[in-house]
Parts: sequence; C-alpha cells; structure tokens
Amino acid sequence: MRVSPPPVYMQVLTTTKRYGLLSEDMDVNGGEFLDGRKTLGELGEDTLELLVNICSGWYAASAVIIRVVSVLCFVYTANSN
Repeated sequence: MRVSPPPVYMQVLTTTKRYGLLSEDMDVNGGEFLDGRKTLGELGEDTLELLVNICSGWYAASAVIIRVVSVLCFVYTANSN
C-alpha cells in the first residue's frame, strides 16, 4: 500500500492573540493588519513572498506536521504487513 503525502498549504490566522498561541503551526499573522502594524498591501506582499518560497521548496508550518504524519503512516503500514 502506497501512502501519498497530503498537499502543503498555508495557514493564516486573523488575530495576533490567536497567532501568538498557535505560531508554531501557523504561517501568516493576519492580525498585523488589524493591529495597524502592516498595511494590507504589506501583508499581501509578505504572504505572496512566503507562498513563492513554499513553492520553491521551503517548508510551511503545516508541511512539517504533514511530513511527520506521513512518515508515521508509512512506518505503520510497512510494519502491519
């Protein structure tokens, strides 16, 4: 049985407070716009840059979790035969 890895995606949170609680698992803090620390254009540029980097091979926060789960699934299926 072949285990296919799930797609990599970016996770965006809308508030800085929530981002602070989950920052290890999130990629973008949308709260920076609400807090007035970034304009919508700046946040968009930063998000686009991150997206380009992820597409170029960088890991998104979700990808690290996905890779660990994929490895665990592979190990489980390999040992269950």
